Amino acid sequence: MLQNSGVSGNDVFVELMQGDHVLTSTLHLSHDIHGSVTFRAYRGQEVHVIGGPRIPSKNFNHVTDSHALKLLPAPSVSKVLEVNLTQMGITDLGQIRRTSFNHKTPASLEVSVNGSPFRLARWPNQGYMNIKSTPDGNKGKRITYNVTDNRDTRCRGWADATLDIQDVDHHTHTITLAALENHGVCIGHYGDPNTFDQGGYFRVINMLSELDTPGEYYVDRNSKKLYLWSNTPQQTLTSSDRVYVSLLDDCIRIESNVHNVHFEGFTLESCRYYGFNLVNGNKVTFRNLEIKNIGSYAINCETDCRSVTLMESEIHDTTGGIWIGGGDRVTLTSSDNVIRDNHIHDYSRLTGNVGDAVRVSTGVNTKVLYNNIHNGAYTGIRFSGNDHVIQNNHVHHVCQDSSDCGAIHSNGHYTYRGNVIEKNYVHHVLHSVPGPDNRGVMLDDEMSSVTARYNVFYDLPFPAVLGTAATMVRRCSKMP
Repeated sequence: MLQNSGVSGNDVFVELMQGDHVLTSTLHLSHDIHGSVTFRAYRGQEVHVIGGPRIPSKNFNHVTDSHALKLLPAPSVSKVLEVNLTQMGITDLGQIRRTSFNHKTPASLEVSVNGSPFRLARWPNQGYMNIKSTPDGNKGKRITYNVTDNRDTRCRGWADATLDIQDVDHHTHTITLAALENHGVCIGHYGDPNTFDQGGYFRVINMLSELDTPGEYYVDRNSKKLYLWSNTPQQTLTSSDRVYVSLLDDCIRIESNVHNVHFEGFTLESCRYYGFNLVNGNKVTFRNLEIKNIGSYAINCETDCRSVTLMESEIHDTTGGIWIGGGDRVTLTSSDNVIRDNHIHDYSRLTGNVGDAVRVSTGVNTKVLYNNIHNGAYTGIRFSGNDHVIQNNHVHHVCQDSSDCGAIHSNGHYTYRGNVIEKNYVHHVLHSVPGPDNRGVMLDDEMSSVTARYNVFYDLPFPAVLGTAATMVRRCSKMP
């Protein structure tokens, strides 16, 4: 806690020297200084603030356990390295939690090497497996699937980013879910984007038997061992390689009484939940930051945030960019929040339909301006509330793993009025999975009174869909 009661106009600067600064617990900010507090890199030096410890490369060894060697694919045996996490003092492995539509959850322990995030070993490595049948109907717990190489015979139970699994019968290729899925299950058509049918496909994660690609890892929660296949050029680890694991849910939490706090010029990484978590943030500025390798949103400010600004920053390899809300919809009092001149990309690392690059969750008059947004599984900019301005953004290659998706998207209420979408360039919002087409601007359900003008749309199925009646506008011609 920083305190300086009764001293008016006393600005405080916390300057971070070059290097890696490991947080051993969440940094809680609470102060009553009448001036401001600025956290920044000293004289532009390269500074990394990290939400978990470094594991020295010398502690990794080749796999010797006979049971693990039987499970590893043959090409992986000479490549995969292991480390005992308990011996490193790491006991909190987290949980691979069930996630669902519109529901944010922390990640379990994650791994990065030289700043690049690894992914949990998965099957298949690319895309998904189709559901062949649903023996108990669309609301049942069982699904079946086809395989060609019997690799599922080494599966011992799993949970993906969406559902927990109770049992896998490798003889009949049947998976039994631990609980009913709210939206049901259905036969899959993955690989055929021309069908209107949705869903029906899956993948398996956190399987040692599928650790077959550089950049993958697996955590054995019984032996407390971490296994990984390095993605360095030599596919091994040297003393100079930086291996970090995430331990903290929130790296930095800004309490409700905090105001006039600013963050500038450093990298924040390896947080399981949020990079920055604000409670009713007031006059908080994020400028020239890099925020990466986050389990959920880089910045979460979903309550009543006022005069919060994110500008000139890069957010990537997260599961969401910034989630923000603020202002009073009853009196139409502006939040004065601004999201400007940011580069937000590769923001759907762990799940798709909860991780938007920019999520204006509610409130009044948040301005989203001049951002470059791309490489996302679902929506680029999603908004609810009144009098928001979405202007001069470049949004492209989004909705990559979704159907019925808008690059700029809103839905839900007749009273969300006065919003403006103008002068945006939206392109390559392609339709690559089964289900309804994707759109440049999607104003769904009872969304009303939106002014959309002077936008440029290119290479996408529909420029806009308006309302529940799904009035589709086909006035998009390709640019020369």
